[in-house]
Amino acid sequence: MSTRRNFLKQSAALGAGALITPALSTGRILGANARLRVAVAGVNGRGMALVAAIAGIPNAEIAYLCDVDSKVLQDRLGKVEKKYGQKPKGIEDYRKLVEKKDVDVIAIATPEHWHAPMALMALQNGKHVYVEKPCAHNPAEAEMLAQ
Repeated sequence: MSTRRNFLKQSAALGAGALITPALSTGRILGANARLRVAVAGVNGRGMALVAAIAGIPNAEIAYLCDVDSKVLQDRLGKVEKKYGQKPKGIEDYRKLVEKKDVDVIAIATPEHWHAPMALMALQNGKHVYVEKPCAHNPAEAEMLAQ
């Protein structure tokens, strides 16, 4: 025969198990905000080091590579697919890249005189930005970025 005390203990244990089990299983589900879609601009030099770093982030996807040199761009797209198993899209015009809705972050590794203008364009389009140093070509550009 079960006592009231045993019944309450068993009910509490069962209730706690019912609450914990879904919490543990949902920890493995990726939500809409758990995946970062990253674009790298400027892949003829330092940009490929950024690609390697991004490829090592578990929930990041290299969505786009951007470079004005179409030969370099095609070469790097092939290398990324072969080495990392990700197939990013290629785009030559940065202005079109910042308008893409399927990009969360843009990593800028272009020549330094383009850092601030490209970062400002990305920020104005609601993107998060990583900029190689120096982030600006002069103090006025740095102040615009800070604002």
